[in-house]
Amino acid sequence: MLSDEQAKQISDFYREVKDDVDIIICQCEHGQSRSAAIAAAILEYEYKKGIDIFANDDYFPNKVIFRKVLKSLTDI
Repeated sequence: MLSDEQAKQISDFYREVKDDVDIIICQCEHGQSRSAAIAAAILEYEYKKGIDIFANDDYFPNKVIFRKVLKSLTDI
């Protein structure tokens, strides 16, 4: 499971690089649960479109990870 500290590390990394890159690749071992949750959290934070990942049948975002990363992104 993802700890609160790991969620903070993800959000800190995202904030650090987001203005300097065009693409961020988010990949976990299978690319369907954890990475999908992180991608959904970032999309929700930036564009209010995290639901797009949840609605895609190719992914199975982990809701706990989504909530932890989104909370970390919104806690400034």
